[in-house]
Amino acid sequence: MSTNGNDFWQTVSEATNPTNYKPQRREDIVVAQLETREEPYYVLKQPETRTYRRLSEADYALWWQMNGRYAVKDLLFYNFKRFKTLPIGHFNRLIEDLRQGQFLQDTPTNLYQQAEKQLIDRQPASRGQKLLDGFLHTQFAVDGLDRFFSNLYRLTSWLYNPISQILLLGFIVLGGGLFSMLFLAQTYTLVASGWVSFVSLLIANLLVIFVHELGHGLTTKHFDRELNRGGFLIYWGMPAFFVDTRDTWLSPRRARIAVSWAG
Repeated sequence: MSTNGNDFWQTVSEATNPTNYKPQRREDIVVAQLETREEPYYVLKQPETRTYRRLSEADYALWWQMNGRYAVKDLLFYNFKRFKTLPIGHFNRLIEDLRQGQFLQDTPTNLYQQAEKQLIDRQPASRGQKLLDGFLHTQFAVDGLDRFFSNLYRLTSWLYNPISQILLLGFIVLGGGLFSMLFLAQTYTLVASGWVSFVSLLIANLLVIFVHELGHGLTTKHFDRELNRGGFLIYWGMPAFFVDTRDTWLSPRRARIAVSWAG
């Protein structure tokens, strides 16, 4: 009985005084230490929700201290002793971001925020905004693509040997030269005219974007990173494709550059 009473008063104390809250990090979080020219930084990955968070060295030190034994006020004192700063506002935002990203053990639901969103969604004026937002950016995502890209990479891994890379670079240079010739000559006529030309251009554009995203995806697997999500989207009224390569944020700079360049 006394234990339940202690839990009750501890909850009340944390609610009335946030500095008494004791954050506890999840033990299954994946961490990568990376470098910039100025200072190191860290990238956290939540393996279940596949959310990511970049932390500075000071923020990572605080996150590492979040073991459920230290209250917010203790963590702030630790930060003051080690880094000679007292970033109360920044630390509160950091904790909230970690909770929302499910990097901590407790993931409270913001009921007020949910109620406000439901009220806004029911307003007639928001329907027009939804249509506009759908025109500007709408995703149709598919999860579970990692196995597909892993199998496809095994079939196309020969593209990443030096000879194939040189040949691909030659195609890039050749394509750029041909495009420059058409641009200077201003000859953009397609095979057909009217709506057939428009459809042909649309299909060609989708094919180019598909190959572009395929390059991002295969290179992500080349560096042994996870690629679980991708799909179709409408961006500013135009159809396109996308793949989620955020897992490369855990890789060194060379790998991230290669994934970006591969498109």
